[in-house]
Amino acid sequence: MQAGTENNLAFLPFCAGAGLTKRAGKDADTLDCISWLYRRMAYGAEHYPGFFNLHAASFAGLGKEEGKRLMQQTWQHIPQALCGVMRTDPKVRPGALDESLSAQQYADILFAMLFCAMLREDYDPAPALELTRRVLYQ
Repeated sequence: MQAGTENNLAFLPFCAGAGLTKRAGKDADTLDCISWLYRRMAYGAEHYPGFFNLHAASFAGLGKEEGKRLMQQTWQHIPQALCGVMRTDPKVRPGALDESLSAQQYADILFAMLFCAMLREDYDPAPALELTRRVLYQ
């Protein structure tokens, strides 16, 4: 990691881990948390341009397997936190998450959308919010 970048870790939009609802708001539901994550990505991109590319390069410099392991470890708490939010969200309709689409699977889908949005530098949460409304609430 380049000198001085360790302080920029505050950029990571997903540092909430298990405290995602606490950071998104006291009574935050899944939609609130998704919105908060996208806002954090936009903030990070504005205040720390090039951060993602810098860290991707530092992971790559560790060797393929070690870099892959560290990248997975770094990011795995995001879907875990989303999964926890969905499981405790009282607005999620009964049967929305079951054996055909589990909370973990949907959290992985949301994470993929967040990751793609970050790569595209498109911080509009509208598609993720609408999909979530349709899947979890309607």
